[in-house]
Amino acid sequence: MNSKGLSALLVPLAAALIGGCSSDSMSPRDIAGLYGLTQVDAEDLPATTDSTATTVTKVTQGTLSIDPDGRYTMAVLAEETPVGGGSTNPVLFSEMGILSFTGDNELRFRADNGSTWTGIAAFPEIRVAILFPDASDQALELTFRRGA
Repeated sequence: MNSKGLSALLVPLAAALIGGCSSDSMSPRDIAGLYGLTQVDAEDLPATTDSTATTVTKVTQGTLSIDPDGRYTMAVLAEETPVGGGSTNPVLFSEMGILSFTGDNELRFRADNGSTWTGIAAFPEIRVAILFPDASDQALELTFRRGA
């Protein structure tokens, strides 16, 4: 085989090998750690999530802890305040479960209670689309930041 023929064979083979050696998919170990809630629906905390004729709900803080084995704990604190004043009532949403990667940076959160949520790992942030009826009647996008 001449050098042109060898080059024609090796170039596609090298490209295939390099493509096959790309970085492995991420795992929970890659994103393990403690994250603080920084935004809800792209609004900095405290973030108003729902208002009715009688109450206003604001998310005030939250945490997401991810273990290297994929176990997670999420806690989000909100306040409900009556329109026109009155006592503010705390509302706590918390759950535990396991997360897995469903794509390069796509996450699936599977709570111990059977609920499932989707998320995106954009290190150092994780965004989660989640529904908690005490804070809103619509899904919220929570942005957690590592070390925040």
